[in-house]
Amino acid sequence: MGIWKEVTLTTNGPVALRNPFVKSKLDSEYKTAELTLSADLRNQAGNPVKGALIAELDGQTLKQDVELAAGETKTVRFAPAQFPQLKLDHPRLWLPYTIGTPNLYTAALLFQVDASANVSDRAQVTFGIREFTSELTEKGHRLFKINGRNILIRGAAWAPDMFLRPCPRNSTRTSPMCATWA
Repeated sequence: MGIWKEVTLTTNGPVALRNPFVKSKLDSEYKTAELTLSADLRNQAGNPVKGALIAELDGQTLKQDVELAAGETKTVRFAPAQFPQLKLDHPRLWLPYTIGTPNLYTAALLFQVDASANVSDRAQVTFGIREFTSELTEKGHRLFKINGRNILIRGAAWAPDMFLRPCPRNSTRTSPMCATWA
């Protein structure tokens, strides 16, 4: 068949940083949020590596020392229990543009090797703080809510891979046949 999707080449030092992710947990009144940042680190060197995973988020810098055996892959997390900076008061919530502002945050992560202080790899993730829920009404209809606010979802023609189809980089992302990220 050959190549039929985008191809991406990356370079890094002895430790690769992959799958950056931010999970948000809102309180019941949507006044505070707790964030958990995570990333997978893989030591591609033939020897153990010591270093630090550094995260920058909303003007805060977090640092966690990490040791990796040769060939080891480890998921490293920054949790609000260890890093109180990840507990946000009055976060800028993401809402669909039809009912509010789709506020976004950016988290930058990098792995720095101790011995040289060189950056081995870096990654960035853009995310929104939101809570999406659904419930059944007394009439048996599905009611969707985002951040506690009712939202009407309209549509038809659902396909299982609908949001997995990438758009070309130069696309305006208006095609219903490819993924759109807001």
